[in-house]
Amino acid sequence: MGIILPFLYTSLCLLALSSIVNVKLLKLLPISIVTPILTFYVLCIFLNIDYAFLILNIIIFIFFIYFLYKLFFKKDKDLLKIIKDEDNLWIMILYVFVIFINFNKGFNGWDDYSHWGVMVKESLRLNKLYSVNESMLTIHKDYPPLQTLYQIIWVKLCNGYSEAYLLRASLFLSLSFLVSFIEKNKLINIVIVLITSCFFKEISFLMYQTIYTDPILAISIAYCIIILVNEKNNIIKIISLIFLIMIKQIGFVFFILCLAIYFFNKLLNKNKINMSDILLVILPCIFYKSWGIYISQFLMPKQFEVGLKEIVNFYKVFYLPKDTWQYISATNYLNSVFHRNIFLNFSYITSLLIISILIFILYIKDRKKSILLAGFYIIGGIGYGLLMLILYTTSFGPFEGVILASFERYLTTYLFVGILLIMFELFNMDFKYKVVYIILGIFISSSNLINLKPQLVYNSWGNYLYNDVVKIKNGVENDRGVYLISNNDNGSIPTIVRYYLNPMIVHSFNEGISLDEFKNNILSVGYIYIIRYDSYLYENYLYPAMKIDYFEEGALYKIEGSIDDIVASKVNYE
Repeated sequence: MGIILPFLYTSLCLLALSSIVNVKLLKLLPISIVTPILTFYVLCIFLNIDYAFLILNIIIFIFFIYFLYKLFFKKDKDLLKIIKDEDNLWIMILYVFVIFINFNKGFNGWDDYSHWGVMVKESLRLNKLYSVNESMLTIHKDYPPLQTLYQIIWVKLCNGYSEAYLLRASLFLSLSFLVSFIEKNKLINIVIVLITSCFFKEISFLMYQTIYTDPILAISIAYCIIILVNEKNNIIKIISLIFLIMIKQIGFVFFILCLAIYFFNKLLNKNKINMSDILLVILPCIFYKSWGIYISQFLMPKQFEVGLKEIVNFYKVFYLPKDTWQYISATNYLNSVFHRNIFLNFSYITSLLIISILIFILYIKDRKKSILLAGFYIIGGIGYGLLMLILYTTSFGPFEGVILASFERYLTTYLFVGILLIMFELFNMDFKYKVVYIILGIFISSSNLINLKPQLVYNSWGNYLYNDVVKIKNGVENDRGVYLISNNDNGSIPTIVRYYLNPMIVHSFNEGISLDEFKNNILSVGYIYIIRYDSYLYENYLYPAMKIDYFEEGALYKIEGSIDDIVASKVNYE
């Protein structure tokens, strides 16, 4: 059922929406996915997740009944034509492909374990959105929940949490946007989609191995740009922009970029602004503001908050002392955008210029559109580059800011937008150009195409901790937690273990804490699990605290007593 039900649900949503929007099902596919997500979001703001899901299904069923009424009682010929379209088969093919690609796959990215997966787990556990105060999520509780809500829909349909369900939901959502523009030469154009998605090492890995939102952010930006320039249906435009502004916090910036492209396009073509154009601005902003109002009820740290003051005064960072982390971060960043190779041995700035020129050339048949897209793409790229400079010097802190954490991921996300704009235009070009693109694309993306391969046995980054997690689960009593000991660790072990043991409290050793702090920490949770330790940990913490001559690695110890007399006893599983 975990394979069949999501497809049946998608088909039901497609047919229900087709009774309102007279568009080919393949073209309508992403909107038929996004519309229930947005409805689910609105319901979850006011209701718990179970009730919201129930009402969502009732709404979909009502519109499906309306679809049947139009098809069988009103004999709607346009609707019948849409249903009989042979291209609908490609929706099934796409779905089967997504299931195939994610066969036996689990999470493979740090953020999957630290927050994306936890968001789904906590929402399901609490029957509320993960932002509430009682949530065990420790970071990014202010992130908009659209992708998480779609993953929750899949999990509920499949009646059980699985990393595979989350991966499938994320990939199916992403690919639905990309294939919706295909009008002819379906097979070769889908090959182009797959090759394009593997151009960038970062994007290819994130899209096919993780549930990070970076690929879907880039896809939704490119989708919105093309929709706003070419599409006449205002419902599709509005829904697309709402999704963009709500998929990630930084989506608001690209929402502004898309609106600028839209209104300049109207100006170039001497079209008047009407009421539907006002709705393009107002409705997405209402959704955006609604999330801000919702999370304002709860206490949470907010990492990526940049106000007008930071934007206006960003240049002042270069007047700070040269040994401050902000100055070092700024100089490292500027050097990297001009000299750090992130695509085909080109820097971000060079890649931005090359892609802009290619967009201009490929769209040259319509000179106005060519100038509009190429011009705003490079303006947006420069603006995005400056915004990332501000974030690195204000929000990332003295460690991540200086090393430019996730630099390639953030910058290639915008470059991917340009590649997608090129791809969408290629769909309409002659066959010979498509063949050239595929040959060139295979050369560019060959090493990244491995991400398309399904796994014969279950593959997940956290596999190596499976036995440790099982021991802790079986040994720790209810309402108690565990303290992890693992030396020479970059933080990945406690992050992964915390995800698997959610909602159990999991603490981990922090170098530099006092012996009394260590004692209080292990007493507070009640158990200590030894993954590995060295002489420093043993001599300064383990032996002074518990007076045990030898600690077995891969063992769980129950902690009792007081700070002056701690008793540690190994947990036996017999």
